[in-house]
Parts: sequence; structure tokens; C-alpha cells
Amino acid sequence: MRPVHILAACVLLAPLEASAQRLHMPVVLRGPTVVLMVARDTTLAPDASDDDRRWRATFDSALAQARRLADSMGYEVQVRYGPTVRVIDPKGNATYQSPRNALDGYVIVAPYSTPRLIPGVLSPSELWRALKDYGRLIHPLQT
Repeated sequence: MRPVHILAACVLLAPLEASAQRLHMPVVLRGPTVVLMVARDTTLAPDASDDDRRWRATFDSALAQARRLADSMGYEVQVRYGPTVRVIDPKGNATYQSPRNALDGYVIVAPYSTPRLIPGVLSPSELWRALKDYGRLIHPLQT
């Protein structure tokens, strides 16, 4: 089985309207969740370069696709900026901390389950496969 890389999904699903403070808070699980870890600030300055504007347009498109996909599979989407993310699982009475060297990527996690980290950016089909694989892995643990 191919290893699942969760961190990339996090990059695609970042909510652009969220406040900066919220984007640094721990993620508290309420159900299956994809956390998008974004290293780059997604806001554009009025004098942004054409390259930055193209990157932002690509980011917006990828984010929308990833959000629709995760939502259709029953996953909540959270976005966090910075090199680490803390996930709190109140049902499983556990707290998980991502590695400090993780940059862009995804954390896929569900209550009572060990999170999976995926570095980099995934295509929609790769994200679908990662979520499907994680769901198969955790399903026996939740029954």
C-alpha cells in the first residue's frame, strides 16, 4: 500500500476568510478532519506581482476543489498557518503535535485515531485516495 501523505491536503483547503489568530489555534476534533497546513501567507498586497497573483488564483482553485472533495467524503476542513499544528481529540483524550519541520501539507485525523501527515500538495485524485485509505484504516477502530 502506498504511504498516505496528509500535509499537502491542508494546503489546498485553507479558508481564506479566517482570521489570522484562528489560523494558529489548535484544531479541536468534532469528527473526521483534514487540516491544511499552509506555510505561505495567502493574502495579496495591492502591489502584488503577476507571479503572486497567478499563484493565488491556482491556490484558490485547488482549495475549492479540495474542500468539495473532503466535504463529500464526510471530512471537516480546517486550515492552519505555520510549520506545526496541534490537534486535540477530546473524545480520545489525546493531543497530537505535528513535526516542527512540516511545512505545507495535510493532517488527516479522526477521533480516537492516530493522525496521518502528508507533506506537499496533492492532486484531487491523490487526496481522494489518501482520505479513502485513511477511512479504511480507521473504520475497524470506530466500530
